Amino acid sequence: MAKFNKTAVILLAIILAGLSIRIYDLGKESLWKDEAAVLYTAEKGSIAEVAESAIEMHRGHPPLNFVLLHFWVKLFGNSEFAARLPSAIFGTLSILLVFLVAKELFDKKTALLSSLLLSTSMIQLVYSQELKQYAMFAFFTLLSVYFFIRLLKKESAVNYSLYIVSAILLLYSHYFSLFVVLFENIAFLFFRGIDFKSLKKWVITQLAILATYIPLIPAIIGAIIISHPSIQTGLVFRGFPKWLAAPGVFYLIAPFAVGLVIVYFLIKNREKIKNAKMKFNPGIFFVFLIFFFGFLLLAEPHLTKPVYITKYAFFAFPVFYILFARGIMNLQKWYAVSIITLLIGVNLILISNYYTEPTKSQWREAAAFVGEKQGGQDIIVYSGELNILPFDYYYNGSLERIDFFTGEPFNENFLQYNNMLLPDAQEKLEKRFEGKKGAWVLISYGHNMTTPFMSWMNSKYELKLNQSYRDIEIYYYGLDGG
Repeated sequence: MAKFNKTAVILLAIILAGLSIRIYDLGKESLWKDEAAVLYTAEKGSIAEVAESAIEMHRGHPPLNFVLLHFWVKLFGNSEFAARLPSAIFGTLSILLVFLVAKELFDKKTALLSSLLLSTSMIQLVYSQELKQYAMFAFFTLLSVYFFIRLLKKESAVNYSLYIVSAILLLYSHYFSLFVVLFENIAFLFFRGIDFKSLKKWVITQLAILATYIPLIPAIIGAIIISHPSIQTGLVFRGFPKWLAAPGVFYLIAPFAVGLVIVYFLIKNREKIKNAKMKFNPGIFFVFLIFFFGFLLLAEPHLTKPVYITKYAFFAFPVFYILFARGIMNLQKWYAVSIITLLIGVNLILISNYYTEPTKSQWREAAAFVGEKQGGQDIIVYSGELNILPFDYYYNGSLERIDFFTGEPFNENFLQYNNMLLPDAQEKLEKRFEGKKGAWVLISYGHNMTTPFMSWMNSKYELKLNQSYRDIEIYYYGLDGG
């Protein structure tokens, strides 16, 4: 009993330390454009509007994070601290979950070290302080894997029920969760083989999960079309019908083909493997996890780009904390203590730098600057539909605000043209400039896309002021109007 209490006290200390670093300065930095877009969707008037905006405005992302945030901001407000707090909570709860997963697979010492690594990880801190779905997605991934392991160890009604609930929540948190469920299906078939009694329960379980996911399937296909337009172009060029090429051959045909091959193999060899039911083995389970992660890298080209790999692969990082912790626990005590001390020291230095240096776009400062300097006959021109959302969050003025890519005020229907200069945009801007004294131009993200517009502005109007903030450039042009 004393040993259990000691473990519980250490784990509690690790969780409290993780919570402390996640809520410290949580509202210090400005919301950046993606955060402001999430909040914009969450603050819609009804759940139906929230879900519709999540799917259409956020490239098919499942609506769970937006719906939870919808109720959260109604209760606690939409300040930076309040809006980011759910991510900090999910990030903190993941510390407990990684402990539980590691304990199921190995032992308490490995579990404690795994939780310590996650608690003090710089990358975990970053996404636990961001108003997006990544911390929640990582939490539900761990929850699903935890109940899946429990299910593999003991097939009970309780474990099946808990797994179903966790898998549904996971699927509604991020569309990459499909890969996690795919991994769990492959692992189940491997460890159970053709145990028809178990297989029947598992198929019923997956059908129940799939039934709740059906409403999201069109949105997922739409997200794939938006994210991978070159896939459809290439397939049509090779003779595929447009309806078949639309979602891309890998995403539509390959999974079904792989599934049919697996089913054919299992049926053909059912007598050989009928009694090949394998006892759950943590080492083999981790081999499957690594296979899953490698498959994900091949399946999603975005993950090969450094800018995407951390946020899209973030949910899989706890696997490596457990693996690393297990490796350290197999070392001699002196080496293990030295490595752990070094890791914690490096993480604390990184975290200290994170707190002292700005890491997000400084929209609060930019809005305050424009608000202080603006004139009553000025107009604001911004780069891209989403960039006006964080500015509007902080801006208290009443100047007209126009997107220079479209020549129109903010409109969700124009998001498909984000960072695309429409043919009549400059003509519309010239009309809106009539009678105005000056134009405040806000440039953020994708600066190379703004070059034609800025060249046009510099050729027609006089630049009178320039101010820089992190990820933001502010230009003030005299329009000789008013």
